Amino acid sequence: MEIGSAAVKALLLTRDDSEVRVLDHIIVPHPKVLSAPDVDEAEAIRLSLGALVSQRNLRKADVAITAPGSAGFARFAKLPPVEPKKVPDIVK
Repeated sequence: MEIGSAAVKALLLTRDDSEVRVLDHIIVPHPKVLSAPDVDEAEAIRLSLGALVSQRNLRKADVAITAPGSAGFARFAKLPPVEPKKVPDIVK
């Protein structure tokens, strides 16, 4: 599922051994584009997600949601000199 600036988009996928197939898709437009100055972003997303769940039964579905890179948090740290194979141990 992706919450974009214009719509909520979702795919229904299935996996058979090494193959992933798309079984269904849905695009639910927001009432207005989220970047519009008079839009309550949280309310627009809530309405679009409500429309999505009213059209598709997600009660027993595993759901994955994408997030833009700008929504993530990265922190960089200087590590002391260490053998490459020991890096995972000091990052814990």
